[in-house]
Amino acid sequence: MKPRQICNERRLKIWNDQTQKKARGQIQISLGNELVMAIRNVTRPMDLAKNEYSSLLGNSGAVLLGVALEKAFPHLVLGSKSKDINPFYVDLGFGDSRSKHLNQSQLDDLTNLARKLAQQNIPFERLDVELDVAREMFEYSPIKSLILSKMDGSIPLVKCGDFIDICNGSLVAHSGQVAAIKCLESSSSIFNADSGPVTLNRVHSVAFPTDDLLEKWLVNREKLIKSDHRHIGKDQKLFYMHPLSPGSVFMLPHGVRVVNRLLDFLRAQYRIFGYHEVISPLLFNKSLWECSGHWENYKEDMFLINQIQESSGSEVTENLEMGLKPMNCPAHCLIYGSESHSYRDLPLRYADFSPLHRY
Repeated sequence: MKPRQICNERRLKIWNDQTQKKARGQIQISLGNELVMAIRNVTRPMDLAKNEYSSLLGNSGAVLLGVALEKAFPHLVLGSKSKDINPFYVDLGFGDSRSKHLNQSQLDDLTNLARKLAQQNIPFERLDVELDVAREMFEYSPIKSLILSKMDGSIPLVKCGDFIDICNGSLVAHSGQVAAIKCLESSSSIFNADSGPVTLNRVHSVAFPTDDLLEKWLVNREKLIKSDHRHIGKDQKLFYMHPLSPGSVFMLPHGVRVVNRLLDFLRAQYRIFGYHEVISPLLFNKSLWECSGHWENYKEDMFLINQIQESSGSEVTENLEMGLKPMNCPAHCLIYGSESHSYRDLPLRYADFSPLHRY
């Protein structure tokens, strides 16, 4: 028996044990011919074409994609998945620690498999279990175990056929309601395991109840791609980005011309409204950020530098902590405080074009 089959049988056994346990212990309330149970199958009627149900389609599509992924790749380990968004994604890792993206042929095969599964109208079933039960169910997966270690209280689970996973939100009734599913692309994602960062595959997909809605979305997506500033910037040679400086931009000559025209316009407006241009440093001692409140509230989103100052005897005398400025206001307060001012000087308006750094 393959390891995946063993894991599936174990998950199903624990699921069945829990459903029987809840059925025995649940107070059943008769409402006409219906019974209200702790096991919740989502069956409410809705118009899934409305944008307000996009989150349900995304959550349900992620579950359906998880079913297809486990069937297509028996040795994979599923990671986290998106919540309440459509398009959605599912993270996965392989037993041999591969981190290569899935190619287009594999994505197309996944799409076809997911669509075949959707045609079976497999119900999405919900069940809440205790944390210890969920840990036992997913003990084979170090990724799921770490996700569960950050959760508490009862854990919502979802079952679709033989597939069982942690439930991330509201779902539609069955797989047939997300029949128009399509795998779009594959990328990498970083999962912070106890042993350090682990690179996983991320499959991006989208799901709709009908092919007409999917086709309409794909057409709009192509329009958005053509108007994407990243593509325009590359095509018109305005700016360039490099992984050695993530999140930062290299302004190319054409781009600099555009920036300078914008700066000329802004400077003209600043003169009209009485602003004075200043240039302030990029790096400040942490005491400034403690005074402004950034150190307490936004320290994790700042770029910090620790500098060890030593005496002549090579003994550590001070650990100097600095931070790149995420905004200009504290620096402008220092400029204002550098000399005395009369009320006649007010209002005093500063403008600053120096770069800011934030995560």
